[in-house]
Amino acid sequence: MEEQVQKLEGRLDEQVKTIKEDFNVQVEELKNEVDEQLQQQNKKKITHVKEVCEQLQQNLESLARGGATKAEGISRPDVKPPQFDGKVSRGTYLRQFEAAATANGWTDSEKATGLIIALRGEAIDVLKGIPVEQYHSFEHLKDHLEMRYGDKHMQHVYQVQLKGRLQLAGENLQHLEADILRLVRLASPTAPPEFLEQLSIQHVIDGLRNGETQQALRLGRHRTLNDAVSCSGVRSSEGGLKGTCEGPKSLCHG
Repeated sequence: MEEQVQKLEGRLDEQVKTIKEDFNVQVEELKNEVDEQLQQQNKKKITHVKEVCEQLQQNLESLARGGATKAEGISRPDVKPPQFDGKVSRGTYLRQFEAAATANGWTDSEKATGLIIALRGEAIDVLKGIPVEQYHSFEHLKDHLEMRYGDKHMQHVYQVQLKGRLQLAGENLQHLEADILRLVRLASPTAPPEFLEQLSIQHVIDGLRNGETQQALRLGRHRTLNDAVSCSGVRSSEGGLKGTCEGPKSLCHG
Protein backbone atom coordinates (compact mmCIF):
# COMPACT_ATOMS: atom_id res chain seq x y z
CA MET A 1 0.00 0.00 0.00
CA GLU A 2 2.75 2.43 0.95
CA GLU A 3 4.58 1.62 -2.27
CA GLN A 4 1.49 2.49 -4.35
CA VAL A 5 1.12 5.80 -2.55
CA GLN A 6 4.75 6.66 -3.30
CA LYS A 7 4.28 5.80 -6.97
CA LEU A 8 1.16 7.96 -7.08
CA GLU A 9 2.97 10.87 -5.47
CA GLY A 10 5.76 10.48 -8.00
CA ARG A 11 3.34 10.62 -10.90
CA LEU A 12 1.65 13.68 -9.44
CA ASP A 13 5.00 15.42 -9.05
CA GLU A 14 5.87 14.66 -12.67
CA GLN A 15 2.49 15.96 -13.87
CA VAL A 16 2.83 19.14 -11.82
CA LYS A 17 6.32 19.64 -13.17
CA THR A 18 5.09 19.12 -16.73
CA ILE A 19 2.21 21.57 -16.22
CA LYS A 20 4.61 24.20 -14.83
CA GLU A 21 6.93 23.79 -17.77
CA ASP A 22 4.08 24.09 -20.28
CA PHE A 23 2.75 27.15 -18.47
CA ASN A 24 6.15 28.83 -18.48
CA VAL A 25 6.52 28.14 -22.19
CA GLN A 26 3.10 29.63 -22.94
CA VAL A 27 3.84 32.70 -20.83
CA GLU A 28 7.13 33.25 -22.62
CA GLU A 29 5.50 32.84 -26.03
CA LEU A 30 2.75 35.32 -25.09
CA LYS A 31 5.34 37.80 -23.81
CA ASN A 32 7.30 37.55 -27.04
CA GLU A 33 4.14 38.04 -29.08
CA VAL A 34 3.17 41.16 -27.10
CA ASP A 35 6.70 42.58 -27.44
CA GLU A 36 6.59 42.00 -31.18
CA GLN A 37 3.22 43.73 -31.54
CA LEU A 38 4.42 46.72 -29.52
CA GLN A 39 7.53 47.00 -31.66
CA GLN A 40 5.42 46.93 -34.84
CA GLN A 41 3.10 49.65 -33.49
CA ASN A 42 6.06 51.82 -32.48
CA LYS A 43 7.61 51.35 -35.92
CA LYS A 44 4.36 52.45 -37.57
CA LYS A 45 4.16 55.57 -35.38
CA ILE A 46 7.80 56.43 -36.03
CA THR A 47 7.31 55.91 -39.75
CA HIS A 48 4.22 58.13 -39.75
CA VAL A 49 5.97 60.92 -37.85
CA LYS A 50 8.91 60.73 -40.27
CA GLU A 51 6.52 61.01 -43.23
CA VAL A 52 4.84 64.10 -41.76
CA CYS A 53 8.23 65.70 -41.03
CA GLU A 54 9.37 64.96 -44.56
CA GLN A 55 6.19 66.55 -45.94
CA LEU A 56 6.75 69.69 -43.88
CA GLN A 57 10.36 69.80 -44.99
CA GLN A 58 9.27 69.53 -48.63
CA ASN A 59 6.84 72.39 -48.11
CA LEU A 60 9.55 74.55 -46.57
CA GLU A 61 11.88 73.74 -49.45
CA SER A 62 9.11 74.64 -51.89
CA LEU A 63 8.67 78.00 -50.20
CA ALA A 64 12.41 78.54 -50.33
CA ARG A 65 12.49 77.68 -54.05
CA GLY A 66 9.77 80.27 -54.62
CA GLY A 67 12.06 82.94 -53.18
CA ALA A 68 15.00 81.61 -55.19
CA THR A 69 13.15 81.78 -58.51
CA LYS A 70 12.42 85.43 -57.91
CA ALA A 71 16.09 86.08 -57.19
CA GLU A 72 16.96 84.36 -60.47
CA GLY A 73 14.77 86.79 -62.41
CA ILE A 74 11.75 84.51 -62.91
CA SER A 75 8.54 86.52 -62.55
CA ARG A 76 7.00 85.02 -59.44
CA PRO A 77 5.83 87.22 -56.56
CA ASP A 78 7.15 86.47 -53.11
CA VAL A 79 4.76 88.07 -50.64
CA LYS A 80 5.45 87.40 -46.98
CA PRO A 81 2.19 86.77 -45.07
CA PRO A 82 1.60 88.78 -41.88
CA GLN A 83 2.11 87.25 -38.47
CA PHE A 84 -0.83 86.26 -36.27
CA ASP A 85 -0.77 86.55 -32.46
CA GLY A 86 -4.53 86.41 -31.81
CA LYS A 87 -4.85 90.14 -31.08
CA VAL A 88 -6.39 91.03 -34.43
CA SER A 89 -9.56 89.79 -36.09
CA ARG A 90 -9.14 86.26 -37.39
CA GLY A 91 -11.27 87.01 -40.44
CA THR A 92 -9.25 90.09 -41.36
CA TYR A 93 -5.99 88.23 -40.87
CA LEU A 94 -7.02 85.26 -43.00
CA ARG A 95 -8.07 87.57 -45.83
CA GLN A 96 -4.58 89.09 -45.77
CA PHE A 97 -2.99 85.65 -45.56
CA GLU A 98 -5.05 84.30 -48.47
CA ALA A 99 -4.06 87.32 -50.55
CA ALA A 100 -0.37 86.61 -49.90
CA ALA A 101 -0.83 82.89 -50.59
CA THR A 102 -2.60 83.61 -53.89
CA ALA A 103 0.16 85.99 -54.96
CA ASN A 104 2.74 83.32 -54.18
CA GLY A 105 0.79 80.55 -55.92
CA TRP A 106 0.85 78.31 -52.84
CA THR A 107 -0.85 74.93 -52.71
CA ASP A 108 -3.08 73.97 -49.76
CA SER A 109 -0.16 72.20 -48.11
CA GLU A 110 2.13 75.19 -48.61
CA LYS A 111 -0.50 77.50 -47.15
CA ALA A 112 -0.72 75.24 -44.09
CA THR A 113 3.04 75.45 -43.60
CA GLY A 114 3.03 79.21 -44.13
CA LEU A 115 0.25 79.64 -41.54
CA ILE A 116 2.10 77.54 -38.97
CA ILE A 117 5.22 79.65 -39.46
CA ALA A 118 3.18 82.87 -39.11
CA LEU A 119 1.76 81.99 -35.67
CA ARG A 120 3.19 83.99 -32.78
CA GLY A 121 2.64 84.35 -29.03
CA GLU A 122 -0.41 82.65 -27.56
CA ALA A 123 -1.66 81.75 -31.04
CA ILE A 124 1.04 79.06 -31.26
CA ASP A 125 -0.89 77.12 -28.59
CA VAL A 126 -3.51 76.35 -31.26
CA LEU A 127 -1.13 73.69 -32.58
CA LYS A 128 -1.36 71.76 -29.30
CA GLY A 129 -4.89 70.68 -30.14
CA ILE A 130 -4.13 69.58 -33.69
CA PRO A 131 -2.83 66.08 -34.53
CA VAL A 132 0.51 66.13 -36.31
CA GLU A 133 -0.97 64.43 -39.36
CA GLN A 134 -3.28 67.44 -39.85
CA TYR A 135 -0.47 70.00 -39.93
CA HIS A 136 -0.46 69.88 -43.74
CA SER A 137 -4.20 70.67 -43.97
CA PHE A 138 -4.89 74.37 -44.31
CA GLU A 139 -8.63 73.84 -43.74
CA HIS A 140 -8.05 72.03 -40.44
CA LEU A 141 -5.77 74.83 -39.25
CA LYS A 142 -8.40 77.44 -40.18
CA ASP A 143 -11.09 75.49 -38.32
CA HIS A 144 -9.01 75.46 -35.14
CA LEU A 145 -8.29 79.18 -35.47
CA GLU A 146 -12.03 79.75 -35.85
CA MET A 147 -12.77 77.81 -32.65
CA ARG A 148 -10.30 79.91 -30.67
CA TYR A 149 -10.21 83.27 -32.45
CA GLY A 150 -13.48 83.37 -34.39
CA ASP A 151 -15.76 86.41 -34.51
CA LYS A 152 -17.88 85.23 -31.57
CA HIS A 153 -14.79 84.83 -29.40
CA MET A 154 -13.43 88.25 -30.39
CA GLN A 155 -16.80 89.93 -29.79
CA HIS A 156 -16.74 88.54 -26.26
CA VAL A 157 -13.19 89.87 -25.80
CA TYR A 158 -14.25 93.34 -26.98
CA GLN A 159 -17.29 93.27 -24.70
CA VAL A 160 -15.06 92.55 -21.71
CA GLN A 161 -12.67 95.35 -22.73
CA LEU A 162 -15.60 97.74 -23.15
CA LYS A 163 -17.02 96.90 -19.75
CA GLY A 164 -13.73 97.68 -18.05
CA ARG A 165 -12.84 100.78 -20.10
CA LEU A 166 -12.36 103.73 -17.73
CA GLN A 167 -10.90 107.16 -18.34
CA LEU A 168 -7.18 107.12 -17.64
CA ALA A 169 -5.41 109.78 -15.65
CA GLY A 170 -4.70 112.69 -17.98
CA GLU A 171 -6.78 111.19 -20.79
CA ASN A 172 -9.02 113.73 -22.52
CA LEU A 173 -12.65 113.05 -23.32
CA GLN A 174 -12.09 112.97 -27.07
CA HIS A 175 -9.72 110.03 -26.80
CA LEU A 176 -11.98 108.16 -24.37
CA GLU A 177 -15.01 108.60 -26.65
CA ALA A 178 -13.12 107.50 -29.76
CA ASP A 179 -11.80 104.34 -28.09
CA ILE A 180 -15.17 103.41 -26.61
CA LEU A 181 -16.88 103.92 -29.96
CA ARG A 182 -14.30 101.63 -31.56
CA LEU A 183 -14.91 98.91 -28.94
CA VAL A 184 -18.70 99.28 -29.24
CA ARG A 185 -18.58 98.73 -33.00
CA LEU A 186 -16.31 95.70 -32.62
CA ALA A 187 -18.38 94.18 -29.80
CA SER A 188 -21.71 94.65 -31.65
CA PRO A 189 -20.89 94.73 -35.39
CA THR A 190 -24.45 93.97 -36.54
CA ALA A 191 -26.30 96.38 -34.22
CA PRO A 192 -28.15 99.38 -35.73
CA PRO A 193 -26.41 102.80 -35.60
CA GLU A 194 -28.94 104.23 -33.11
CA PHE A 195 -28.23 101.43 -30.67
CA LEU A 196 -24.46 101.87 -31.06
CA GLU A 197 -24.85 105.61 -30.42
CA GLN A 198 -26.77 105.14 -27.18
CA LEU A 199 -24.49 102.34 -26.01
CA SER A 200 -21.44 104.53 -26.68
CA ILE A 201 -22.96 107.40 -24.68
CA GLN A 202 -23.66 105.11 -21.73
CA HIS A 203 -20.16 103.65 -21.67
CA VAL A 204 -18.51 107.05 -22.01
CA ILE A 205 -20.53 108.34 -19.04
CA ASP A 206 -19.74 105.21 -17.01
CA GLY A 207 -16.05 105.56 -17.83
CA LEU A 208 -15.63 109.19 -16.69
CA ARG A 209 -13.36 109.76 -13.71
CA ASN A 210 -15.30 112.77 -12.41
CA GLY A 211 -18.39 111.68 -10.44
CA GLU A 212 -20.11 115.06 -10.69
CA THR A 213 -19.75 115.02 -14.45
CA GLN A 214 -21.24 111.52 -14.57
CA GLN A 215 -24.22 112.53 -12.44
CA ALA A 216 -24.92 115.66 -14.47
CA LEU A 217 -24.88 113.76 -17.77
CA ARG A 218 -27.20 111.06 -16.40
CA LEU A 219 -29.86 113.59 -15.39
CA GLY A 220 -31.09 114.11 -18.95
CA ARG A 221 -31.97 111.87 -21.86
CA HIS A 222 -29.94 112.91 -24.86
CA ARG A 223 -29.71 111.65 -28.43
CA THR A 224 -25.94 112.12 -28.52
CA LEU A 225 -23.21 112.80 -26.04
CA ASN A 226 -22.77 116.21 -27.64
CA ASP A 227 -26.39 117.05 -26.79
CA ALA A 228 -25.88 115.99 -23.18
CA VAL A 229 -22.79 118.17 -22.82
CA SER A 230 -24.41 121.19 -24.50
CA CYS A 231 -27.67 121.00 -22.52
CA SER A 232 -26.17 120.39 -19.09
CA GLY A 233 -23.32 122.91 -19.44
CA VAL A 234 -21.05 120.41 -17.67
CA ARG A 235 -17.33 121.08 -17.47
CA SER A 236 -14.97 118.30 -16.48
CA SER A 237 -12.39 119.10 -13.84
CA GLU A 238 -10.38 116.25 -15.27
CA GLY A 239 -9.43 118.30 -18.35
CA GLY A 240 -11.66 116.27 -20.68
CA LEU A 241 -14.16 118.96 -21.70
CA LYS A 242 -13.40 122.47 -22.85
CA GLY A 243 -16.03 124.69 -24.48
CA THR A 244 -19.60 123.69 -25.21
CA CYS A 245 -18.85 120.68 -27.42
CA GLU A 246 -15.60 118.90 -28.07
CA GLY A 247 -16.91 115.35 -28.47
CA PRO A 248 -15.83 113.45 -31.60
CA LYS A 249 -17.79 114.16 -34.73
CA SER A 250 -18.98 110.53 -34.80
CA LEU A 251 -20.97 111.18 -31.64
CA CYS A 252 -22.15 114.71 -32.51
CA HIS A 253 -24.94 115.73 -34.84
CA GLY A 254 -25.33 119.13 -36.47
